[in-house]
Amino acid sequence: MEQPRKEFNWTKGHELLYMSGNVSVKTCKALIVAFNDMESEAKVMLASTKVCGEGITLFGASRVVLLDVEWNPSIERQVIGRAYRIGQQKIIHTYNLITEGTQEKGKYDIQAKKVQMSKLLFSSEPQPLECNPSSEFISIDRILEQMTEYENLKGIFVNILP
Repeated sequence: MEQPRKEFNWTKGHELLYMSGNVSVKTCKALIVAFNDMESEAKVMLASTKVCGEGITLFGASRVVLLDVEWNPSIERQVIGRAYRIGQQKIIHTYNLITEGTQEKGKYDIQAKKVQMSKLLFSSEPQPLECNPSSEFISIDRILEQMTEYENLKGIFVNILP
């Protein structure tokens, strides 16, 4: 929370909202209302995967950043589903932040294969053989582009899909 405060002068409870499993239900509801209110000063909602399971809607979000990898791909789809609702027109950018050469990277690779196999087995649509989405399904994200060009950050990006 220190970096957003330094870089943007954002403070917890105003521009930065935080929700985890030890936050009361009443507080969670208030945080969700504040985050989804377009007139609110809230810019970022930091929330754990467990809190973002079922039952909440974060339609104020434009990005979902996953910091951990779950063995079950449906858990991540549920989290993304808190921000993106079927039928909405707004684009939601989703990022998986994974460190190369770690167990998390191996776990992610296995998860990607599970998703691909599931599509091959249970979808009537023809599926591409590769696990990575094709560039036609990845929209241009100006914020990500700016991050990769920022001198202090560009060295941390190993692989960015087009």
